[in-house]
Amino acid sequence: MHINMNGPAKKIDTPRNRAPYRVYWNWELTHDCNYRCSYCETWRDDVPTPLYPGPDRWKQIWDRMYGLYGSCVVRFSGGEPSIYPGFIDIIAAVARNHSIDITTNLSFDEREFARKVEPGSIAVSASFHPEFNDIHDFLERVLFLHNSGFISTICYVAYPPQLDRLEYFKKTVEDKNIMFKFLPFTGKYGGREYPRDYTSEERELIYGAAVKAKDPKARELNTKWYEWNAGKRDSENGVKKGRVCLMGYMYAVIHPDGEVTRCCAGAAGRDSGVLGNIIHDGDFRLLGEPRECRAANCPCFKAMLAESDSWHSMWEALPHKKYKNKTDGNH
Repeated sequence: MHINMNGPAKKIDTPRNRAPYRVYWNWELTHDCNYRCSYCETWRDDVPTPLYPGPDRWKQIWDRMYGLYGSCVVRFSGGEPSIYPGFIDIIAAVARNHSIDITTNLSFDEREFARKVEPGSIAVSASFHPEFNDIHDFLERVLFLHNSGFISTICYVAYPPQLDRLEYFKKTVEDKNIMFKFLPFTGKYGGREYPRDYTSEERELIYGAAVKAKDPKARELNTKWYEWNAGKRDSENGVKKGRVCLMGYMYAVIHPDGEVTRCCAGAAGRDSGVLGNIIHDGDFRLLGEPRECRAANCPCFKAMLAESDSWHSMWEALPHKKYKNKTDGNH
């Protein structure tokens, strides 16, 4: 479905005048990946071909978004975003006006990154994949970024064959005062469907690791991820169709071909509604107001329901070092 963006232009407040105040973007640069993790389906999907308009064009686009919405939070994801051509130059350009969050397996030169990109408004969520990396070497690279001013954390997938090392990896990372996050596995393994088929022992292990996280924010994130994915997942957990949601107004997903959807619900997010194409549409804008959810099933425990404020803490992000917003106490 395509949401009609024609009609009278609505006033755009900069920043938005309701929580979380800044607009959040999840930018999926590519669904391709240089890793082939046995527990990941992303690189196997039939996905749109990424478009490569170049760093200069991307800078124009993100400068325009700054003009419309003020300093946003831009999360780079994929696939593996760092294999996208010009990745470091794009990060450097976008970070001039916006806060950045990068989910990456660190397939880039962290020293070149530190030379070219100004720290202070950039967070790195480093995905640790033991099929491809040694934890000590990986942690050393994360520590370099963290100590260079790029707030860095490590994320891990609670894949059944990897559960026996969960506690060891968690302790190794937390001993260096780096936040350790982990996600329940979603998919098939050994004839079982996960997270539904985690055993009671596996659930106890995952939940125990979540509630005993050293960092309070990691404790909150890991526990909520567990409760949503591996706890009691039934119809009561999902967001009902028709409830007013701020996604599309405060948040949007940019797909590899430039198409933008309100969120990630359904096939390539299209169940939530298509807002346009950020590359091709010269007048592209987000919704001017919150609207009802159009997806039959919401896949996100962070859904921005207008009727609730329980999700607010899940959308905390680094303030921009230059451009502040309401939550930074600058208004």
